[in-house]
Amino acid sequence: MEKKSADNPKPCGRIFPVAFGLDSLSGKIDAKKSDKITEFGSASVDYASEANLNTVFFKDLASKMVGWPFIFLFTNHLKLQKQERMFSPERKKPGGEHKEFQESFELELSLKGQKRYRDDREDAIAATSGTNVINIEVFKNSVGEKARSLDIVFQWVYDRGPDGRPRQRSRWCWGAALMDMILKHEFVGAKNDMMKAVGLQMTGAEANKKYWSTVLGMKEKDAVGKDAIGQLISDNEALSGPIADLFAIQRIKRFAAGTDYRKLRNAAYSASLKEWEKHGRK
Repeated sequence: MEKKSADNPKPCGRIFPVAFGLDSLSGKIDAKKSDKITEFGSASVDYASEANLNTVFFKDLASKMVGWPFIFLFTNHLKLQKQERMFSPERKKPGGEHKEFQESFELELSLKGQKRYRDDREDAIAATSGTNVINIEVFKNSVGEKARSLDIVFQWVYDRGPDGRPRQRSRWCWGAALMDMILKHEFVGAKNDMMKAVGLQMTGAEANKKYWSTVLGMKEKDAVGKDAIGQLISDNEALSGPIADLFAIQRIKRFAAGTDYRKLRNAAYSASLKEWEKHGRK
């Protein structure tokens, strides 16, 4: 937390959201072990202390992050182990169990398929490009529904970077994934409600189907591909809002540039105290 000091007599609130990332949680060792390896030049049999350190770290971090625009993202490795006399496998993740207690969301990613293509672009650098189909399942969700999943295409091509060497340029096709969530919904009634909410229309054969939205003022001549129309829906609050409601998705407050989160936090705390005092609680 920012503190008043001679160099900082008037500390300001946090005005930028911050994301911390770690890849991966179980792929790191503690500082003492690292120093020991440096000293002796090799690793040795030792106690697994990282899980305990992670527990203490996450307890401390959770208390410090309350009310501030921070998010901590980390990846971990999942191992499915067969359980005796059980039909479903046990999910094993290294790094201690306390992290599951502290986390708000847990997304499980798995590779569902992959393809390689001849890159025929005029400015292509490499001979081939490719796609991976990644399945993302919401395994834990503290503010909404879990056990939801979607398949999303991850595409990449190679262009020449500033240093003249091949550089990968990649993208996640979120628009197409959103459309799949709508068009492949398990309940026909819910699917129709979503299509009505965005004024979705379609034309063409299945292999080359095009889409447009009457709510966006589009006509059949303006029809675009699945990924493009999905992105238009996602970028428009008048369309994405109703879709989020139909999926019961809890939306967090969007970041507003220049927001002083210290003032917001203090105001929320003061309002909470007044509410308690109003009911005679001290």
